[in-house]
Amino acid sequence: MEAATDSASALATLTMLEERLHRIEFLLHGASNALGIPDSAPAQSAGNDAVSTRLANLENHLNRLASRNSIVQDVLDIYKHYPDLFVPAAETRPPSTQDISTITSIVLAHASSFSETVSRLMSVQELPLPAASASADLIAVQPRLKKVQEVQAAQLREVSDLRARSARLAERWLEAGVVGQAETWAEWEERVRVVERGVRRMEFQRERQKV
Repeated sequence: MEAATDSASALATLTMLEERLHRIEFLLHGASNALGIPDSAPAQSAGNDAVSTRLANLENHLNRLASRNSIVQDVLDIYKHYPDLFVPAAETRPPSTQDISTITSIVLAHASSFSETVSRLMSVQELPLPAASASADLIAVQPRLKKVQEVQAAQLREVSDLRARSARLAERWLEAGVVGQAETWAEWEERVRVVERGVRRMEFQRERQKV
């Protein structure tokens, strides 16, 4: 009984490996029918005698696939040097602190959102694809959009240059108009004070001469 169970498990594992290898080959080099569905894997004979043959066929098939595609060869090399990377980590989940009734009530409370999500996904699948003419029009507009972007970039550069020139003019006006004028007024005030002192001195001397 145990031998039959082991044989069935081995055959099931071989079938799964063959299907996965067939899918990989389809993704890399395979063909499909008119509907885009890959060809099914060839049927294998059952029995203990077929296990070794199927294993040898799988190995030969994998070697041929690796010789045709460098990516597969790289994956095999990585597996050869670092096999631990392909071992799934043990999933650790903390024990739930809630009882079954509480978990059931939470699931039932969100049951309506499940159907709503399914309906939304179905509506997305039913959305019609845009017409080819619309895509063609968008492609035809691309050169014009590129020219508009170039014009916009030139305008932005011109605006930046104008801002820099305006800043320099404002700085020159501040230095010459405001600061320079203030310095001129200060110089004039100093001259007026000198003249006033000279006038007062002359008046004082005249008054002394009269006396």
